[in-house]
Amino acid sequence: AKHSGDKQETKAWIKVMQTDVWATVFFVTIGTLPFFLLGAAILNTQGLYPPPDGDIIQTLLNMFTTILGTWAKWFFIPLAFFVLFSTLLSGTAAFTRTISDYFISIGLVGERDNTRTNLIKIIAFAIPLFSSIAYFILPNPITLLLIAGIWAALGLPIINIGALYLTSKLSKELQPRPMTKMTLWITLILQVSMAILILYSQTIGFS
Repeated sequence: AKHSGDKQETKAWIKVMQTDVWATVFFVTIGTLPFFLLGAAILNTQGLYPPPDGDIIQTLLNMFTTILGTWAKWFFIPLAFFVLFSTLLSGTAAFTRTISDYFISIGLVGERDNTRTNLIKIIAFAIPLFSSIAYFILPNPITLLLIAGIWAALGLPIINIGALYLTSKLSKELQPRPMTKMTLWITLILQVSMAILILYSQTIGFS
């Protein structure tokens, strides 16, 4: 009975994570799409992409003031700070957990009393420090964004491969539906294709 209860609890947590993923996809899409449309309609037509002199904040500010007027800058500047700061804060919080769990899982760091807590503290200090050093070494935000894009392009297929591998280890009762597995494989193919295109574009170029 306890074994059956554990499986039911696991299924419930999987359902929660699935709901979280779909909610994230929905809100990220409706939050990103307006920026894409504004960028295509304003920045591209005005020749402001890539931003001149790498001034991303001023370029984005022009995008909003063109539509709303000069008063919009007093709203954009503080909001831009909160968006960038919250991105660093949430990213640091996420990476402290994932990196520490990864190091312990592969045996690179032995798990003892307070090992995970101490490792989280070290990573939480190292990420902002590394980010600051990277900015002073490469002060061009466009270059940093390109590096982040290449990193994401390489990292996402690895995450997908990990998901497919872990799915194969699940018991029959916890296996996802065939449609879900097929979607994961299609997504992996698309991610690998995009990663190859991005690497080719940034290293060799299409022109």
